[in-house]
Amino acid sequence: MCSRYALISDAATIRRLFQPSNDVDLEPRYNIAPTQQVPVIRCRPDATGDADREIVLLRWGFLPAWLKVPPKEPPAAETASETAAANPMFRAALAKRRCLLPADAFYEWRKAKGGKQPWLFRMKDHAPFAFAGIWESWTPPRAAGASGSGTDGDTIESCALFTTEANGVVTPVADRMPAILPADLYGDWLAPGTTAEQAAAMLRPYPSVKMQGHKVSPQVNSIKHEGAALIEAVT
Repeated sequence: MCSRYALISDAATIRRLFQPSNDVDLEPRYNIAPTQQVPVIRCRPDATGDADREIVLLRWGFLPAWLKVPPKEPPAAETASETAAANPMFRAALAKRRCLLPADAFYEWRKAKGGKQPWLFRMKDHAPFAFAGIWESWTPPRAAGASGSGTDGDTIESCALFTTEANGVVTPVADRMPAILPADLYGDWLAPGTTAEQAAAMLRPYPSVKMQGHKVSPQVNSIKHEGAALIEAVT
């Protein structure tokens, strides 16, 4: 389960890699958690081609459009790539509303004496990459008994990332990992003409040879902690 990640590359680097048509301010973040606002790359909702990319901030935790009331439990921050196409909660978004979540590293936890030991995984060259994701818009329905039509609150745009089987680097720590897309698939993933089946076929474990991992401080266990010390190796 990927419940934390880091995005520390500056906005200029993200623009060069993903080529959005707009700008957004980005601050280094070392402990991104579900329910927080996260930057994603997507085709504009009104786009007719695959070149109209934008970078926007969405809530990490998926709220399907058909939801009647806010969930009591935290919304799903991730979903298994193997079952998404058949899952009523995610299949429409997989077909029509795909996105990329830029990242520099992600965390996984391994059972250890006294608790769980967090590990950080990133590219060997420390280059940023992207998780494959989906997004959705949800508008709270009007409360029962209210007059007129419409909604009670503002529309919430949310997202989730896909997971897949762990590669050889992650396997000693966890059996699942985020689905990281190779850069040459970004365009196909975002393209409106890509079908759900074609998109699902892109979700594979990222090559182990390009990745590395190390233990990090248990401070990352709490979202209260931030800063560069969280990604440093510990013994």
